[in-house]
Amino acid sequence: LGAAKAMASHYSVMVRGISQLFVAGPPVVLHATGRNLNKEELGGWEIHARNGSVDDVVDTEEQVFDRIKSFLSYLPSSVWELSPRVECRDSPGRREESLLSIIPKQKNQGFSIRRVIELVADDGRLFEIGEEWGHPAVVGFIRMNGYSAGFIATDSNFFGGALTSQASQKIRKHIELCDRFRIPIVNLVDMPGFLVGEESEKTSTIRFGTQMIASLYSAKIPFFIVIIRRCFGVAGAALVDNKNPHIRVAWPSGNWGSLPLEGGVEAAFKSKLEAIKDEKERDNQLKELKRQLESFQDPIKSAEHFDIEEIIDPRETRPLVCNWIEMAYKNLSQDGMCPRPGLWKL
Repeated sequence: LGAAKAMASHYSVMVRGISQLFVAGPPVVLHATGRNLNKEELGGWEIHARNGSVDDVVDTEEQVFDRIKSFLSYLPSSVWELSPRVECRDSPGRREESLLSIIPKQKNQGFSIRRVIELVADDGRLFEIGEEWGHPAVVGFIRMNGYSAGFIATDSNFFGGALTSQASQKIRKHIELCDRFRIPIVNLVDMPGFLVGEESEKTSTIRFGTQMIASLYSAKIPFFIVIIRRCFGVAGAALVDNKNPHIRVAWPSGNWGSLPLEGGVEAAFKSKLEAIKDEKERDNQLKELKRQLESFQDPIKSAEHFDIEEIIDPRETRPLVCNWIEMAYKNLSQDGMCPRPGLWKL
């Protein structure tokens, strides 16, 4: 029963070396399976923090209470209320110069998405949830001009930011948490798509990815979407959701489409290229196709067709989000304040 309660909770924490979680303890497991495991081997933090059963891991019991206190500070007292605004001494008009150079010029080079979030958030603080699992996804809470906000993003240092099955579950869970408590979400998009390959198929990435998309499209809370670099494939299209009245802006570094040119040209023009028997001529044709398509990659030329409201100076990200979130909370306070329907998808 205790394990089930932890799974049904909005937030859970384990202490390294002290906490264990399991359906049945070592004596029952020994009798049922013949395996003689100690408590840590059966259900220690290294198992459950990395499979997503538990949200956080700390070193002491005192730190558990600190984490819980921080988590609750972003939430309202109940689903009948809105999260309280706290005093903010960080200027909502702050413009961070380092945002101009934080995105690498090399398309395949990773960068620190957490640093981007810190530069935008109040006082550079973020409360990350689930750091030990679903590594391509980064989720948690921040404050913008004193208002509570959820955030979702991807870490390009893990699989280039492509969503795995675990990462998809992590984002879905956070969207549903924020929707349940009416907390607006800031979505920083650098999305190459769902992870492809044998392992992705074995772990049913598309199944969990589709569940994430369903939760995203079912959410009633407002989103502020910033495309900071890539936005490709089904996952990318879902995360910029142009069917709902969310705010969608992009940095000049934004790059979007159905497929990236790298590999996408070969897939889209496979028959045409295979029909060319001479290898040199085929390579020249491939280069020409890429050259032609590269001319359409300018975000300013394609923003309107991609339903982007505006190409913004990255330094304007914080001022714009701070202005938006104040309006978002005003609208949320007028929506009847009835609880969202429960979604029992753990």
